[in-house]
Amino acid sequence: MKIKNTLVFVSLLLLLSPYHPAFSSTKNHKYSLDKTKQSQNNTNVVTGGITNLQSSSQRMISYRHQERMWFTEDGGMHLIINEGNNSTNSSLVLYSSFDYGATWKAMSTISETNEESTPDGFLYNSNLFLTYSSSTGKIYFSILRYDVTNKTWQPIRTNIVYEDANYIASNATIAVDKNNRFWIAFIRQNVTTNEFEIKTSHSTTNGASWEDTGLTLGTVSSSRAKSAKLVRLSDRMGVVYTNEDTINWAYRMNDWSLTTPWSEQLLFQHQPGSDRDPYASHFNVVVDQLENIHVPTRDQGQLLYLRFDRQNQSWDTPRILTDDSSVAYVQATVSGDNRLLISYNQQTFVKVLQSSDYGKTFPTSTLLAHPKQESLNTSADFTRPRIEAPTRVGSWLPVLQQFVMDGKQKLLYYNLKLDTPSQALNNNIPTETLKLSREPVVPN
Repeated sequence: MKIKNTLVFVSLLLLLSPYHPAFSSTKNHKYSLDKTKQSQNNTNVVTGGITNLQSSSQRMISYRHQERMWFTEDGGMHLIINEGNNSTNSSLVLYSSFDYGATWKAMSTISETNEESTPDGFLYNSNLFLTYSSSTGKIYFSILRYDVTNKTWQPIRTNIVYEDANYIASNATIAVDKNNRFWIAFIRQNVTTNEFEIKTSHSTTNGASWEDTGLTLGTVSSSRAKSAKLVRLSDRMGVVYTNEDTINWAYRMNDWSLTTPWSEQLLFQHQPGSDRDPYASHFNVVVDQLENIHVPTRDQGQLLYLRFDRQNQSWDTPRILTDDSSVAYVQATVSGDNRLLISYNQQTFVKVLQSSDYGKTFPTSTLLAHPKQESLNTSADFTRPRIEAPTRVGSWLPVLQQFVMDGKQKLLYYNLKLDTPSQALNNNIPTETLKLSREPVVPN
């Protein structure tokens, strides 16, 4: 996959300032694992291990709302990370693991990407559909195909979605609707006025060509704090998006004209100025098998949960799920038996909540704890404990956690069994990542 030119675009806010209240105290916070165990009811503890993955970019697994980790049906686990700037100008790299996350092998690189580039994608059968921002401020669409016999990835197609010399585009998300139309939403920055907006493009040619809808979600403003995640339902294409201090929902029915404005709704208003994330990206979205939508995020350091009730066609009242007060990073996952799992950082650790009633209650939790200090050494720094998990799993949940050691960004991995402790890990995990009326057409 080849892209052109370069873009020097460095976010000083992300690199220099801790942008959540939790970060000001996390690094030096004296946190007792024993106290954690005693304070939680029905809480199990799982210890993590260190992977061979490393990076020079803080955006190693950013952003939270974007999807970059998938299972194939042979049990392989696949992850795109940002390795940081390098001589080949290919910062985004697709890795695969066949031992439940213990070791990883580089499988494919994405050219002309830099330390600012972030991906989003979905896996259907053996085809990985991706969108990502390039080092030149463009948005790209790519397809990669997985060979289950040889356990290799092959690039199939790469096309430009959006490019304009007057704008820098980034932070993209992708989905495909029931009518096989691909949609990509992204953030666009005007280089003259320095204003930001959320734009959408669509393709009716299986990604070969793309059209700008001409529509903007939310407002156009000087604030960079905007992010979007597309959500596919059987009768519509939706999007959960943030716009400075608000969380919003918008959708278009599948039978609407492609240029019809999306119906928009305010879901939550943060206290003005309380969110110090410059990209408003600390939320995640997953859809369960009944098409309920689950959105974990955080508000003033607490775990905030928003839920769309498909049966009632309405959003429930937002609610705080725990007493934890230092939540910054969240992930949502649906298991093969339709359990909802919400992972989030509890100080420097990771906590996983489980719900068996579609998000109505979360009676069970698991604490994911760091390995012993001698495994990490004294330089281990969990100031920004980003986490990553797949949106769809079978009978076990893998979670990755970012930290710094010896001057490098690294990842811990945790394997949480969702069945009885005596049951072995399943080598043939059904993904069912996306249920379509017909499969997206992939070129030979």
